[in-house]
Amino acid sequence: MKTKIENMKKTKLGRILCAVLGDEKGAVMMEYVIIALLIATAAVAAVGFFGETITGAFNTMIVAIFGQDKEAQEKFKEQHDLQDTRVESATSHNAVIRNKSSDSSEE
Repeated sequence: MKTKIENMKKTKLGRILCAVLGDEKGAVMMEYVIIALLIATAAVAAVGFFGETITGAFNTMIVAIFGQDKEAQEKFKEQHDLQDTRVESATSHNAVIRNKSSDSSEE
């Protein structure tokens, strides 16, 4: 039986089947793949969430470095207002969720 499995692992299809059907080395590798995918997903989500804020901060610094103080202050205010709007939106969304969960727990 062991010889058949070893022969099957020599082919690409055999390796795939062993990985899917329970080869222990394949299971360990699959865990690492899942962890890598979770980390990549978190990184993409972080860039998507904080991307505009970081870009705005860099634009403000660039404008300030080149001596355009008034424009830098305006850009900083725009980014600060945008960030405040997002915080208010998240806070109100969180309050709605809390109200829903408290209503369902009272029933």
